[in-house]
Amino acid sequence: VIFTPNFFNITTISNIVIQMTSTLLISLGMTWVIASGGIDISVGSVMALSSMVSVKLLDYGLLTAMAGGMLVGIASGALIGFLVARFDIQPMIVSMTLMIGLRGVAQILNDSKILRFDNDAYAQIGRAKIFGNLPIQILIMLFFIVIIWFISSKTIFGIKIEAVGDNREASRLSGINTLMVLVSIYAVTGLLSSCAGIIETARLYASDANTLGKAIEMDAISAVAIGGTSMIGGKPNIVGTIFGVIII
Repeated sequence: VIFTPNFFNITTISNIVIQMTSTLLISLGMTWVIASGGIDISVGSVMALSSMVSVKLLDYGLLTAMAGGMLVGIASGALIGFLVARFDIQPMIVSMTLMIGLRGVAQILNDSKILRFDNDAYAQIGRAKIFGNLPIQILIMLFFIVIIWFISSKTIFGIKIEAVGDNREASRLSGINTLMVLVSIYAVTGLLSSCAGIIETARLYASDANTLGKAIEMDAISAVAIGGTSMIGGKPNIVGTIFGVIII
């Protein structure tokens, strides 16, 4: 048998979309990070902490919970970018430190226990269907894909990412604010990681700081490498990353 019967049906497609959402969001940010000559292995821990913070803040409203979770991701990423650019610390060292520290904080927030919630509006972020069958995640993925692709391909910032990845010192000497570029790259990656954490939490009706996002950085890095973005920096290949995620 060459083909599995009924593989290409709406249920299978729906399951694939749901399973690839978190990896795709993080891989989009990781594409920028790797294109800039860096690496970020803290993304799974950012997912866990953002998840826990958002659920903890649900008592103050859905928007507050989502904003709080996203701010955690942005702040974590911006801190990595600042330390890498300002003090020339290896991205692996900085992100590894945060990978351990952020997950530890997430576990402390609920004594390493699973935190469940009962909020239908929050749950719809990960469980809603469009046209009755397709998961809401497909719209979320398309939204971020279009934005990241447009910035990478059609804006000056995309050119700066490539320039910094090719040669950071030459970019600085040519007038590019490498500090702001790197802070922005890592902050966006943190934002995408927090969004992935919130979506997974909404789908599961619970936040588990012990397991959420564990080892997802390896899938993201693999997807970026398969997609053709150079691991030593250079032009980000967003379309390639998307196919890399599908293969993963």
